[in-house]
Amino acid sequence: MTNFLQLVNGLQPIDVIVAKKKSGLGRILDHYIVHLGNGVFIGNLKGSVKQVFHSELLELLQEYEPVKIRRFNGNHFQVQNAIIRAKQKLGHKI
Repeated sequence: MTNFLQLVNGLQPIDVIVAKKKSGLGRILDHYIVHLGNGVFIGNLKGSVKQVFHSELLELLQEYEPVKIRRFNGNHFQVQNAIIRAKQKLGHKI
């Protein structure tokens, strides 16, 4: 997990961690954890879209396995708009 932690620490705002549950039927679904910056993430985890802090992400990695990182290649304006859109999804049921 050390290599993954190094990767997480190198994320830029709006980069996405794509993860799968380590076991069970949830293994077939992709879960997306969006990095907002400053150690804050938003993810579609456990039934709804939730805000997750870096320390909680480490705990979630016990249940979810990262499978890839999707880098965001937008400009500053696009990053800010994407952060706003991500925050608007908070609380939505999945």
